[in-house]
Amino acid sequence: MPTIPIFQVGLYFTKLSIDNDVIYDKCKQIQNMYPSEKISNRGGYQSPKLAQEEFFNLKNCILEHCYSYTNEIGIVAQNLCIEDIWINCNGSNDWNTPHDHLGSGAMLSGVYYVSDIDAGDIVFLNPDNAFNAIFNEHGSNSFTGYNSEKWFVKPENKKLLLFPASLKHFVQPSNTEQERISISFNVYNKKL
Repeated sequence: MPTIPIFQVGLYFTKLSIDNDVIYDKCKQIQNMYPSEKISNRGGYQSPKLAQEEFFNLKNCILEHCYSYTNEIGIVAQNLCIEDIWINCNGSNDWNTPHDHLGSGAMLSGVYYVSDIDAGDIVFLNPDNAFNAIFNEHGSNSFTGYNSEKWFVKPENKKLLLFPASLKHFVQPSNTEQERISISFNVYNKKL
């Protein structure tokens, strides 16, 4: 009898064709304008939620991929919008604690990497905690989407990641002096 996957969590990723120099300059400008928030970040900089007109072209590009993602996973989405968007700048030993974006009421969350230095992976946590506890007791000969407790994704220049807002994740400490800049956001499906 074959094994069928049930209760899957989809992680969408792609590379965007967009001018990162303009986005990088805007991120640095915002970092100089606003003090850092302290939410999930430990060290580094996290901007407050930004005005709707910030990163207009990037947001439109992201929304195109949000429709592709929701279509791929079978969700009817007719009026997607990004209402929350903020920047993150992590330097040496900066990291982000495990968190999700459920409290925002968002359907999806995501991150776009403005710079691609090797500065700490984003790590997604398997939501099936009970299985993780049993599995860890018995071990495995290889890790797969079925049995992994964590899923690691390296930051890459122009990489876009989309995932359910309920999926817990964190960012590993940066091991470099260079600053890694990313833009995080929440996506809502507004009622028509």
